[in-house]
Amino acid sequence: MSGAIKFDKLLIQRLVKRSSDVGPFAIPDFRNVIPPADKKVKRAAVLIPLCNYNNVASVLFTVRSHEVPVHKGQVSFPGGHAQVGEPHIQTAIRETREELGESIGRIRVIGTGAEVRSTTGTLVTPVLGFVEQSLTDLDTLDPCQREVSKVFVRSLEELMEPGYKIHQPSVYNNTTWTMPVFGDNAGEERIWGITAYILEGVLDQVIAPCVEDIVPKDGQK
Repeated sequence: MSGAIKFDKLLIQRLVKRSSDVGPFAIPDFRNVIPPADKKVKRAAVLIPLCNYNNVASVLFTVRSHEVPVHKGQVSFPGGHAQVGEPHIQTAIRETREELGESIGRIRVIGTGAEVRSTTGTLVTPVLGFVEQSLTDLDTLDPCQREVSKVFVRSLEELMEPGYKIHQPSVYNNTTWTMPVFGDNAGEERIWGITAYILEGVLDQVIAPCVEDIVPKDGQK
């Protein structure tokens, strides 16, 4: 693919309409079960940050530091636990600013996904958003070193390239499931776990229908 997709006003409008039409996009996940009523459930939210990186439509990811309590060193979306009574959109934006710094600039909310349960039992709400400033150098961001060890991007076309996503067996609660994995190349961050489930859901249900007439077909670069 050629890297021709860019988030412009028209594409953002398409994404907003698509997200509104489908409602909270579903996450194909095996852990999405209702927890026992006698347990206090923790809730969290993550932001799926769409951005233009060097004028190419991309998704921004973080790598968690080894100082955080859980999921050390894993690829993730920025986010965290909700405060008491805090709406999930506010949680996602607040946590993103805490993790990546105020230099991330203005974020436009596009839509939300359905809650999905993490391996720790937390119910996570994905929020799809667009970083309005065009990024040319990720060093301009000011990530919290205690929480984030690295920030990187993947272009939409790369993420949607046939073969870039594979499915592999994963075991949870003594049951084998199929898990999506993006970027299974040597020396490249692999996107897996709940982050991959969320990414797969938003790509398939929201983004792909909006860019299918923009993405170059094989052999038409």
